[in-house]
Amino acid sequence: MFQLDMGVIGFAILAAVCAAAFAYVFLFSRVEIENKRDQRFKNVGAGSARSVDLGITRNRDVEKSKRRKTVQDSLKKLESQQKKSNKSPGLKELITQSGLKITLPQYFIFSAISGVVCLILGLLFAGSFPVALAAFFVGLVGLPRFVVGHIR
Repeated sequence: MFQLDMGVIGFAILAAVCAAAFAYVFLFSRVEIENKRDQRFKNVGAGSARSVDLGITRNRDVEKSKRRKTVQDSLKKLESQQKKSNKSPGLKELITQSGLKITLPQYFIFSAISGVVCLILGLLFAGSFPVALAAFFVGLVGLPRFVVGHIR
């Protein structure tokens, strides 16, 4: 009664993969920043527990707590400044940070090849031109950027 065409199934799978890739690209950095911030807070808070000694005077404890408070305040201030500027590095910086030994023209050539391969795969599996065009766009722009960002 309800039969699904292979083109519809292929389109649904490509759309799901594309949505997951976009979610990963946009949300991974935020989660990573939050984890680093929490780890810094834990390290700053655990500093007093590691250095407790019987001979430490009360003044030293007060100084440490004041210092810890100023460090936390400065970390919060730096984080707020980073969120305001939040400039993502350019493509050239991403490639150098990932450790790849390629130039920008080589990256664009690989992007074009990736787009053409995804176009051909979209035509073979989906059979419709709009799906293949979407696959081409994902292969041209999304996939190479995802790979470079993931390696970085």
